[in-house]
Amino acid sequence: MDVVTRDEKIDGSVWRGLRRTLGRLIAGPEAAVSPAVVSPAQDPFEPKRYRFAHNGVEIVFNCPNQLTYDRASSVMTKEPGTISWIESFEENAIFWDIGANVGTFSLYAAAMRGCDVYAFEPVAHNFFVLQQNIMDNNLDHSVKALSIAIDSVDKVADLFMRDAVFGSALHVFGDNVDYTGKHYKESHRQGCLGVSIDTLCNQFGMTVPTYVKIDVDGLEQEVISGGLSSFKNERCRSVLVELDLNDADEVRFIKTNLEALGFHHDETVPGNAPRPHPEAIVYNMIFNRK
Repeated sequence: MDVVTRDEKIDGSVWRGLRRTLGRLIAGPEAAVSPAVVSPAQDPFEPKRYRFAHNGVEIVFNCPNQLTYDRASSVMTKEPGTISWIESFEENAIFWDIGANVGTFSLYAAAMRGCDVYAFEPVAHNFFVLQQNIMDNNLDHSVKALSIAIDSVDKVADLFMRDAVFGSALHVFGDNVDYTGKHYKESHRQGCLGVSIDTLCNQFGMTVPTYVKIDVDGLEQEVISGGLSSFKNERCRSVLVELDLNDADEVRFIKTNLEALGFHHDETVPGNAPRPHPEAIVYNMIFNRK
């Protein structure tokens, strides 16, 4: 069935108010709006909902700004390989979406494939939209959002935030070093709990996931390192890791460790191709168990 989409007007006053509040929290009580937040005056985008229907199933996305609207409206086109991968999931599988942002792929996996989803998103403003999306789609029984970072070890540390824009990315847990290895000046910091995959499975009793997506903007090695015991479990069938192909050391580390645990790099997933960026060649490397 063809994809059907439509915009839905909503009362945007709540979202506009949140944008202003985030700006004041970052800039301090004397400032109107922080430069780290796009104000309503700068961004004339009117908050709305984006309705997306595919194969007779509808998903609703809250879009408080242009960035979240762009994420929602490009669900089938921005990362077609990721969609192909999710479409291959066994029904009723367990999917961990590590770096879920506002939940685009979490919602898709739950609604389209009937997966039990754990969506990990530590960034406060993104988590708010993620949870609203879950509730508005009546998926709170199948999608559990957890506002924690996934790391190699268990620790409390700062998230070094680039901004407080709904749907934004490239915030880093534990240090202000981006995926290219460069330091950046954060707009603010957010306290955060980091936990490893193995801790969640071995100590908190979470079931080893069937499928895992890792999109954490440069911290992929830490996530993999903290989940080696869980990835070894044959319940885990497939892992997608977003990588920068320019970072040969990271690519080698991910391939070596996952292949040692019984996975192989699958280069046949339809639509899964490198995506050139100004400073990176982004590629969703997919590993399936042999």
